[in-house]
Amino acid sequence: MEISWTQLRMAAFLEFILFVNILHITAARPSFRQEPVRKSALADGDVTFYCVVQDLVPSRHFVQWSRGGSYITKNTEILLQEGNPDADRIVVVADPSMGQYNLQISNVGISDDLTYFCGVYDQDLDEETLRSAQVRLEVHNVPKNDFPRCNPLEKPIYDEGTTITISCTSERANPPVLLQWYQGGAAINGPQLDDSQAGFRTLRYSFEARHLDDGAIFQCKMTTSAIESFERSCSLGPLQVNYRPRVALAPPAGPVAIGEEVRLECNDQSKPEPFSYRWASSIPLLDKEIIREKNNKVLVVVASRRLNGTKISCNATNIQGSSMSNQVVIHVHKRGYTTTEGSITERKDTPHKPDEQDPADGPDDPGHVSAPAPGLSSRLLLMIIGILSLMLIVLLLVLIFYTCRSYQTNGNHSIIYGAPSSICNGTNIDRAWDQTSVYFEPRDQISAGEAPTWLRTPRQPQWRRNVAVQVPFIEDPPYAEIEQDWDDKVYTLQI
Repeated sequence: MEISWTQLRMAAFLEFILFVNILHITAARPSFRQEPVRKSALADGDVTFYCVVQDLVPSRHFVQWSRGGSYITKNTEILLQEGNPDADRIVVVADPSMGQYNLQISNVGISDDLTYFCGVYDQDLDEETLRSAQVRLEVHNVPKNDFPRCNPLEKPIYDEGTTITISCTSERANPPVLLQWYQGGAAINGPQLDDSQAGFRTLRYSFEARHLDDGAIFQCKMTTSAIESFERSCSLGPLQVNYRPRVALAPPAGPVAIGEEVRLECNDQSKPEPFSYRWASSIPLLDKEIIREKNNKVLVVVASRRLNGTKISCNATNIQGSSMSNQVVIHVHKRGYTTTEGSITERKDTPHKPDEQDPADGPDDPGHVSAPAPGLSSRLLLMIIGILSLMLIVLLLVLIFYTCRSYQTNGNHSIIYGAPSSICNGTNIDRAWDQTSVYFEPRDQISAGEAPTWLRTPRQPQWRRNVAVQVPFIEDPPYAEIEQDWDDKVYTLQI
């Protein structure tokens, strides 16, 4: 078959048209300049998804938004049914010249927590030629202002030892809220979270009532990561707990003198107040030795010798039970002390050791604890006196030693008048001699050559040797007075 020239030219023209169309279609294929991304927003807030497309042909292409798998817009047109409340909250902010079609949602709520994407539809091809990735709008919300709620206690007053359960409740939120119990500013460990109730979550804490829990205040705090520094709380209390008495008895300040009063008070911590106080002692207390005050809460004991070492304790009772206090011991001063006008003065009696029995004590004395003596102790005082006495004896011996040594020296080298000391020579002298009753008679003279070598000096060439005798003075002596012969210079004793 023979093809004419005209047919060839027609075929070439059709191929050219087809080629131009292919080039047009390829050149007009749109692409994203900005795609939507995952968003999170607080409930009742606003959010915007961005979608910018290049190479759009307005006569051929249109941009559409999908929410939860359904298209809701076409370019700037909202496709929701009339009367749909979401229609007033959704708008497309468009700039066709820039290829910008942004989806804006105001007053977002839980119903907006869905997936979204942006797509380009080609009317010539009757298909969607471009689609973005699906992204989620995560709507964060916090509970209403009246949450958390601290639930009322089951009873107004609890008894010690019973179980108490406290709880607080909050609405569910996204992200979930965090609940925590506090007491005295410190977090409580061990509460249990309950999410079994639809739309709510509850935090419970159970514990055994103690006396320390009376008056306690508990606080439930709620926080969320949806808002930085977000915190709300509610409080519960003060807690009312009845408990048995806790009793303490203060000991006396120290030992007391006989006749003094010892005031003992049964200090208790209880709820309610005790209705009975009882006292116990290691020995029976006589009525004349005690005084009861404040419904027997205070016991005044008059100290006596027989009460020394007595142990006393008290017991308090209320509707929750009874408790016994600690024991205190009464120490009474014995003969070492007496009282004078309200003061304690020391007496010079023989001290006794704490465990030693005083001979003056009767059979009723339960024991003796000696009172500490003011000032120096007897043992220390005796030690000081002994040391001083020893020093005096040593000093006296030293004086006697030097006196005797001086006597011996003078007896060899000089004239001694009077009687020698009995301490030095061991003799006993019944009466003292008068130094004036000394009579002597010169015998002869000696030259310096005859004198002892220790007496020879240039200044004393001659020495006279004298002999003297000392006699006692009596009224009728057996001798006469000395006669003097001035011519011969002789003195003679006449007997």
